[in-house]
Amino acid sequence: MPQERDGEPLVRPRGPCHQGPATVEQRASCSGLVRQMHGLIGADALSHSVAGLSRRKAAAIKSETLTQMERERLASCQQVVIPTLGVVRGFDAMHVSTIEGWRYLLAAADASIPYRTMLAMVGSYDSSSVAMTLELDILLNGAPLVYRFDRAKCHRTAEVREVLNRHEVLVLQGPPRHPRLRPARTAEPRAPRMAE
Repeated sequence: MPQERDGEPLVRPRGPCHQGPATVEQRASCSGLVRQMHGLIGADALSHSVAGLSRRKAAAIKSETLTQMERERLASCQQVVIPTLGVVRGFDAMHVSTIEGWRYLLAAADASIPYRTMLAMVGSYDSSSVAMTLELDILLNGAPLVYRFDRAKCHRTAEVREVLNRHEVLVLQGPPRHPRLRPARTAEPRAPRMAE
């Protein structure tokens, strides 16, 4: 049984393909398909759609394109500028060492300027401490339109929600270590509050 016909192998050997790198046209076509499909296309489909492109090369090009797309997305939303005081206020806690032992420093800060509107030292980082600090911050500095929290459990309790609902403050929550904002789920929809 012949293994070659006219100098071309009938069966390719097993193992990685030792063809050269993808051409500029193949890379552009593959990258364009990944962008067009928002990354929701597999390497097999890419290799079938672009002539002469192996699955392995398609997977590598897709990975590079997705990385580039994520870098472009982060560059486009790198910074949010809040030009007016009292619109967005951030709230978080720090674990600090004091002469009385470890305590929690609860801090609220306005997003418009580098100004801490409230600092409170508490013994435990729980729902009642958060609610008390928010109430005091609102009493001293007025209610913002939005508080930005992370996903700490003590921020998502009925006690904290009651303080915020009473002052008609919207809560935006994001996961820890990710500054993207996401609206928190509320029990009942409220009409938006107008800025003074």
